[in-house]
Amino acid sequence: IFTPTPKATAPTTSAQTTSGVTISGTVTIGQQCSDGQSHKVFVEAARSDKPPGPPDYMITLDAPGAYALRGIAKGSYYLNAIMDCDNSGPGPFTSGDITGRVGMITIATGSEALNVNFTLELRTP
Repeated sequence: IFTPTPKATAPTTSAQTTSGVTISGTVTIGQQCSDGQSHKVFVEAARSDKPPGPPDYMITLDAPGAYALRGIAKGSYYLNAIMDCDNSGPGPFTSGDITGRVGMITIATGSEALNVNFTLELRTP
């Protein structure tokens, strides 16, 4: 699978007037699934980077593209994007899935994290 760190851009913050926080950005493909097809993408925000356990927040995209996780409580989160190449559904990624990861980001009440972008690459679970 893949060892190098997937590319991600650092988020920027701005004021937000609704309750909760929004994390948004774009998921792009740096490497295709082995079948060359596009698959569902799960964008996850989790307070811990240690599986198992479901993420605290998740959104499903039909394919790579723009995303927005809304209504997130303030705090620190690890962000992951996973293209489900083997159609196994949400959860920890499996062999063959392509992933992107952003290190921990911290967001405060009344702000939002913009431009948290992922480039998906193949890597080892």
